[in-house]
Amino acid sequence: MRASVVRSTLLLGTVSFLGGCYSPYFAIADNEPKPHPVLGQAEELREAKAFSAKSLVTLPPVTRESVPPENRDQVFQEARRASGNNTGENGGRVMSLQDVRKRTLENNLSLKVARYNPSISKAGYDRELSKFEQVFSLSTTYGQTFDSTARARATDSFTLTPSVNVPLRNGSSVTLSLPVSHTDSTPLATVTKSIGTKLAVSVPLLRNAGTRFNTASIRSAGLAVRQADTQTKLEAITVLANSEKAYWNYWAANENLRIQVEQYELSQQQLDVALKLVDEGVRTKVEATRAESGIAQRFTAVISAETTRRQTERSLKTFMNDPDMPVQSKTTIVPTTLPDPLGLTFNRDAVVELALTNRMELLSNEIQLAIDRITVSNSRNQILPSVSFDFSYAFTGSQPTFRRAIKQIFRTAGNDYSLGLTASIPLAGNQAAKATLRESILSLARTKASRQVLDISIREEVLNAIDAVEQNWQQILSNANAVARADETYREEQEEFQQGFVTSTEVLEALANLATARSNEVTSIRDYQNSVVDLAFATGTVLGSGGVVWTPLSEDFPEAATLKPSYWNPRSELAYPPTQ
Repeated sequence: MRASVVRSTLLLGTVSFLGGCYSPYFAIADNEPKPHPVLGQAEELREAKAFSAKSLVTLPPVTRESVPPENRDQVFQEARRASGNNTGENGGRVMSLQDVRKRTLENNLSLKVARYNPSISKAGYDRELSKFEQVFSLSTTYGQTFDSTARARATDSFTLTPSVNVPLRNGSSVTLSLPVSHTDSTPLATVTKSIGTKLAVSVPLLRNAGTRFNTASIRSAGLAVRQADTQTKLEAITVLANSEKAYWNYWAANENLRIQVEQYELSQQQLDVALKLVDEGVRTKVEATRAESGIAQRFTAVISAETTRRQTERSLKTFMNDPDMPVQSKTTIVPTTLPDPLGLTFNRDAVVELALTNRMELLSNEIQLAIDRITVSNSRNQILPSVSFDFSYAFTGSQPTFRRAIKQIFRTAGNDYSLGLTASIPLAGNQAAKATLRESILSLARTKASRQVLDISIREEVLNAIDAVEQNWQQILSNANAVARADETYREEQEEFQQGFVTSTEVLEALANLATARSNEVTSIRDYQNSVVDLAFATGTVLGSGGVVWTPLSEDFPEAATLKPSYWNPRSELAYPPTQ
C-alpha cells in the first residue's frame, strides 16, 4: 500500500512538472532586443498619449519678438555654407553617384534582409533533399506483469531493437531490424532469450506512389531557390534605382539652394544700389523699402530650399546607411557626379524585348507556373485510393541462452513471414482531396492570368519610361531657353532701374522670374536623370556598364556585396541603338 502511494505521488509530480514547463515566450539572447515594456499590458495598448515638447527641447522656447535681426544673417550663412561646399571642406563629405551605389549595396537594410532569402530557400531545398536519408533507430522496453492470485511478479521482460530504415524515391520503405529480448517467467521458472533479424518492406501502389510524386517537394524547393534569387535581384535593382533617384533629388535640392542663395545675394545688391540712389537724391526712400521687402521674400525661399536639401540629404543617407555617416549626422554630402543629359532616340521594340527578357517578375512568374504544375500533379495523386503492399520476413532464434538462440536463427523452423494488402477509400468520394485539386488548378490558372497582366504592364511601363525621357529632354531645352531670356530680362531691368525708368519692384520681379526659370531647369534635369533610371528599371537593368554582383547572406557566413566600379556614360556608350 505504501509503495503504491509513493508511485502515484511520483507519477503526479512528473505530470505536474511537464505541464509547468510551458512558457509563452522564447528565451532571448543577450545581443537581441528586449521585449517592449508594455508587452502584455492591454491597457497601455489602448491609450494614445499626448505629445509634450517640454521634456524634448534643449533650449527654452522663444517668441518672434525676442529673435534679434542678426539671426537671419546667421541662418543665411549656414545655408550659404551648405550650398557652396563644393570641395568637402567644413565638414562636407564628397560623394559621387558610384559611391552612393556601392554603399547602398553594402549597407542598405532592405537589401540585407532580401539577401537572406536565397540562403533560407537553399536550406529548405537541402531539407527536402534529405527526406530519403537512411535512419538508424534504437528502441528498448522493460516491463513486468503481476499475478493477482499469487500476489507476486509473473514475468520480467526486456527488449532491445536496433533498426535501419531506408526510404526509397518511389515511396517504398525498407526496414531492417535486429530484435533482442529476454523474458523471465517466475511461475514457470523459465528464462527465454530470443534474437533475430527482420526485413520489412512497404510499397504504396496508388496514392503516394511513384518517384515523380515523392521527389516533387525536392523539385518545388529547388524552384523556390531560383524564385528567391529572382526576388533578391529585383530587390537589389529596386534599391539601387531608388538610391540613384535619391541622389539626383539631392543634387537638384542642392542646386536649388545655390540658386536661392544667389538670388538672396542679388537682392542685397539691389538694396545697396537703391540706397546709393536714395542718398544721391535720384530715388525716393520707397525704393529702399521695396528692396528690403524683396530680401525678406528671398530669405524665405532660402529657408525653404535649405529644408528641402536637408530632407533629401537625409533620404539619401537612409539608402546608404553608412555607419560613418548615419541619418542623424550633420555631415553635408557634396555631390560630385554631375548630370549630362543627351537627346536619345530609342528603338522601342528593342527596349521592350530587353525588358521582357530581363524583368525578374516574368521569370518569377514562370517559376511559379512550374511550381503550380507540380502541385496540381501531386493533388491528382491524392485523389487515388490508398493501397499499400506490406511484406516482412524474420529469422528468429529463441532459446534459454543467447548462444543457442543465435545457432537457431537461420533454421527454417524458427522463421516466419507475412504478406499484407491495406486499402483505404473515403466513403464520401475523397472530397477533401478533390477540393485541394480544384484549389491547385485555380491557382495555376491565376498564375497564368497574372503573367498576361505582367506582360502588358511591363510593355506599358517601358513605353511610358521612354516617353518620359524624351519629354524631359524637350523640357530641358525649353527651360534652358527660358533661363537665357529671363537672365537677359533681369539685366535689362537693372539698367532701366539705374536710369530711373523702372522701380525696384520690376527688378525684383525679373529676379524672381529668373530664379523660377533656373529652378525649373534644375527640375527638368533632375526629372530627366530620374526618367533614365526608371527606364533602366523598367528593362530590369541597372545604370552600370559593368553591372552589379552580390552574394546571399547567412548567419554563419555574412558575405559583403561587391560592385564593379563603372558607371554608364551616355556620351561613350548608348544603351540602345537609335532608330534608323
